[in-house]
Amino acid sequence: MKLRILLAVAAAVVTAGCARFDIRMEMRRFFKSTVEVTDTLGCIYERNMTFECIDGGMLKFIVYVASTECSSCEMRQIPRLKPLYELADSLGTFEVYTIFSPSQDEYNDVLEQLVFMNFEYPLYVDVFGDFQRKNTCMPVEKKYHCFLLDKEGHPVFVGNPLANADMMRLFLKVLNRI
Repeated sequence: MKLRILLAVAAAVVTAGCARFDIRMEMRRFFKSTVEVTDTLGCIYERNMTFECIDGGMLKFIVYVASTECSSCEMRQIPRLKPLYELADSLGTFEVYTIFSPSQDEYNDVLEQLVFMNFEYPLYVDVFGDFQRKNTCMPVEKKYHCFLLDKEGHPVFVGNPLANADMMRLFLKVLNRI
């Protein structure tokens, strides 16, 4: 009995250690990669959709909603991002790109909801799935789907700066160094 408990504890420790190692490796790969913000993203702004909102010369803070996530759930969180958009406006050093990559069966509903929402900043839809297809380097876990890209598209910060004061300080520090 004691041997079984000891083996179970050892297996849990090994599994947890492997999971942390896998995340570290995934993040290393991600930071070495280039994320392409494609020009096929549909930009929803003022209840219209265009393909003309991408600024190639700015730092980009990406908030990515993958097809595996609940798009309508994430849409309810958009107003919470407003301070990040306002920070981008006040600093003028980066732009925020909230990108939805809905599944085919969610696509029309997501598009309709985003247009109806009429958020005061542009929101993006991965219309043809190009963003998701070209950026396989992105971590799988949702908590890593907020990140800052330098002008060449390399990730330089991962996390939501609105999560807490420490994350915001770190985010501002990274922005100041670029």
